[in-house]
Amino acid sequence: MSLFDMELPSQDLDLLDDQLRDDVSRLPEAARKLYYERVKPRLRDPDTYAVLCWSLGLGAHHVYLRRWWSFGFDVLSSLVVLSGLILWMVTGKLIFPVLLIAAFLYNLFDTLYSAILSPRVVRHYNIRLGQEVLAELQHQVGLSHGGAMVLPSQERVTQTNKRLFFWALVAMAVVCLGAWLFFHSLLPELARRAAFALPEDILLVKERQEAAAVVDQLQRFSPSQLKTAAEERLQRLFARVEHQHGERNGGKKKHYHVFLRHGGRVGANAFAFPNGVILVTDELVQLAKTDEELLAILAHELGHLEGRHGIRILLQDSTSLLLMSLVTGDVVSLAGAVAAAAHLVLAAGYSQEFEREADQRTVRYFRENAIPITHFVSILNALSKNSKTGGTDSAFLSTHPSTAERIRLVAGGNEPPHIKP
Repeated sequence: MSLFDMELPSQDLDLLDDQLRDDVSRLPEAARKLYYERVKPRLRDPDTYAVLCWSLGLGAHHVYLRRWWSFGFDVLSSLVVLSGLILWMVTGKLIFPVLLIAAFLYNLFDTLYSAILSPRVVRHYNIRLGQEVLAELQHQVGLSHGGAMVLPSQERVTQTNKRLFFWALVAMAVVCLGAWLFFHSLLPELARRAAFALPEDILLVKERQEAAAVVDQLQRFSPSQLKTAAEERLQRLFARVEHQHGERNGGKKKHYHVFLRHGGRVGANAFAFPNGVILVTDELVQLAKTDEELLAILAHELGHLEGRHGIRILLQDSTSLLLMSLVTGDVVSLAGAVAAAAHLVLAAGYSQEFEREADQRTVRYFRENAIPITHFVSILNALSKNSKTGGTDSAFLSTHPSTAERIRLVAGGNEPPHIKP
């Protein structure tokens, strides 16, 4: 039986069902009672099968019907998808993307096909189960049986199921395209509009003492081990960058705060949190040879705050997780993700689009203040060399565009039109 003959049209299932009932009715009473005793515990429920179809590629619905080969393919394809995603998160690159996409599409098709046809799939399974038990009993009691029934519409089976297969593929393609358009274009735009619609009084921490208390809760960092002069230098440079941004915003000063902390295992890094806090590590300050290089770091992180990148990522990720929760029924994960919102920026980093935008905001600041762009290029090279010689990967580099690409764009000094204040 081919792939397209797996699930028969409804009219053929009706004929098979009627024939099975007639054959069972011809059994002696004792054999008929034995038939029902053997069949009843092994019958399958279509609703249960449909629910198990959404087992996230684990193939639980195939186990339910004892389709071991299909179960093996599901598990194998799921392992390919999970391994690919884990490697992507670790290395920032898609390994064997064609194989990864093929495995994902197979899982998606298997889920949709099985869920849509679940009543027919389970009914066909139950009929075949009845036929097998009936054949055993007929053999035991010495009754003759003619084997499988030849259906009047058998010649239409393959063609009918080919059409079902085709439309299942079309539906899968539409779902994939719609999901890609939503997550790639619509959701980021909605998150951007929502982020800029939020009042700053809700987002930003006004008092520095309160902001310091927030930073102290981050267990990855410890108090700075540099001298007080390093902290004063950082604050002086940040005030310089912040003043320029204030002039661009009509002289309105925003509640931004910068802190210096020892990075430890985090290494040379800088982070901009949605609440207006910028954190720079001792290691990064030591890596920067000039004030201009530190200005590039601060202008870049301030660019993230001005673009509200942090809150946009939180909105996008929360919405994505909410949609996944609605599909899988797991709402507990949503509460946990919201509670860990501050740590999400540390773990995930900004998207390439946000990094390019922050880079270009830095380029704009350098151009407006007649600062050579070579200082920005210099700190990018220093961060790249630091990560390659055993230092911790910088947040400037992980999950971001390649250093060579960033240097090319920064050196070009072109300010893209997609920067939206």
